[in-house]
Amino acid sequence: MHDVVDRREGLMGEVSFTDAVKENQELRPKMQTTYASETIQRLCEEDKHQHKQLGDKRAKRLKNRLGELRAVENVSQLQLGRLHALTADRAGQYSVDLDGPMRLLSEPTEHPPPTLASSGGIDWQQVNSVRLLEIRDTHG
Repeated sequence: MHDVVDRREGLMGEVSFTDAVKENQELRPKMQTTYASETIQRLCEEDKHQHKQLGDKRAKRLKNRLGELRAVENVSQLQLGRLHALTADRAGQYSVDLDGPMRLLSEPTEHPPPTLASSGGIDWQQVNSVRLLEIRDTHG
């Protein structure tokens, strides 16, 4: 994949569009992630462990989801993986799709999480720190 480079003349001379975006993103606070267990931490941080435990396809999806998590400011900005809040005994948690029935489960780090005045539900725009819980099939 090639970076699109758009050169703009500014006060500081020629600057690539990609560099300007990177500089701007570095100024924004990023989503903070922690881990509920050593198991999920190893799955998220160790390539060899990811591929061994999850297989190539799921490991690649996990890396993509983690990259997006670390690039956004809050949960509501997530675009990939069909983000959805869970219910019943998992109320307060959310999941994102990896592949097939497998999901990456997370919860806000802040307890109690910020809530919406109108509904009492979690205000995902205010959640900028999450705990990664596990990877599992939530349907079975």
